[in-house]
Amino acid sequence: MDYKKKLFWWDFLRFIILLPFYYIPFLKEVFPINIFTEEVLQLSYFELQKLVVRFGIGLGIRESLSNSGHIWGDFTYLITGNINVWAPICLFTIPIIIVLDYLWAYRNKAWSGKIRTANWFITMLAYFVWTVFFTLDQRYDYYVWLFLVDYFHWKLWVIFLAIYALSMMWIKLIVSGYFIYKEYSLADKRWAPWVLAVLSLGVPGTGQIAKGEVKKGIVFLLLSPFILIVSLFLYHIPALIWWLYAAYDAKRISR
Repeated sequence: MDYKKKLFWWDFLRFIILLPFYYIPFLKEVFPINIFTEEVLQLSYFELQKLVVRFGIGLGIRESLSNSGHIWGDFTYLITGNINVWAPICLFTIPIIIVLDYLWAYRNKAWSGKIRTANWFITMLAYFVWTVFFTLDQRYDYYVWLFLVDYFHWKLWVIFLAIYALSMMWIKLIVSGYFIYKEYSLADKRWAPWVLAVLSLGVPGTGQIAKGEVKKGIVFLLLSPFILIVSLFLYHIPALIWWLYAAYDAKRISR
């Protein structure tokens, strides 16, 4: 099976699992999309802990099972400020990505592959901007989890929950990017270096790992969180330099 077919099945099967979390009322109640409501203020400390755990688990599940089509739900939320519009938009755009996958993989439509890849590029670039420049913006996941970790006094359970949820946000994009890179490395070598660069622009080190330089990639990965934290006090400059260098290095080693 070639890599664009693997990409299709990767997106399709996850979407089938994702659907119940949007349409079955029980699951929507157990794993809420939004916990920052007035009703939450009336909960006891213990009840709030349980709610945050369910929220975090559900968020991680939805993040891991979606694809880069969800970026249009994110954009709509940022423009409107209404979190309730996010899910309906995602349920429209995520299947479109799967259709593009299918046309690329099983109908050999090159234009479909280019649109699919462009959407992934847009998503990774948006995540890069949000991560490096808007780390503590209240609309983004980083701030939400920092707030919750601080609220619960840095207890291990909420720290691990935050790591899990934030990791799931990225894993789906990294795996998709890997399949896209492998497909282009075999079929259209002009684009392969750029895919590696964008991988590492999103998550420093992932482009290096995809290319096979695992040790170097792990170093990039491990150092990135510390550089991001330092950058909060230095106008984001160290993170910007580090992320751009990671992208440059990934593109360089692909030649």
